[in-house]
Amino acid sequence: MKNISIAALAAITLLSSALPAAADTGITLKAGGFVQTDSAAKSSGGNLAVGAEYELVHPTTVTPFGVSLYGDVLGKNSGVGLSVRTNTPVYAGAGVGLYHAATDFASASSTGGKIFAGAGIGHGAAIELGYHFLPQVAGVSTNAVSAQFALRF
Repeated sequence: MKNISIAALAAITLLSSALPAAADTGITLKAGGFVQTDSAAKSSGGNLAVGAEYELVHPTTVTPFGVSLYGDVLGKNSGVGLSVRTNTPVYAGAGVGLYHAATDFASASSTGGKIFAGAGIGHGAAIELGYHFLPQVAGVSTNAVSAQFALRF
């Protein structure tokens, strides 16, 4: 799984250097890793974190917040929802949605969310840290902390 994470990061890095910074389609792809905050929730699903966003409302000087549809996959856990973020080189945001969490012994679906902060590093690329509020599975917290490389197209 570590090799897949490294390959995903390498592919996004190559794309970021090959693409011009001109077109802004509102699509962002993310790849990185995560750790679950409760050791009882660890599963055989690996530690690869990937995500995608589609910006519904682009931030402007009049509306300084962007609104996006997002999808996240953190090992065996996944979620879709709406997020809001600031429009600055160093940004912060939050999202809420429907999540499915799984461990090696059970799974559950419920509402969940995330908070995140990131910093642009040029050419539509950013580094982002997040905390994911995932459903409990059989009384065990499946919350996770992630670090991802993001590339905006």
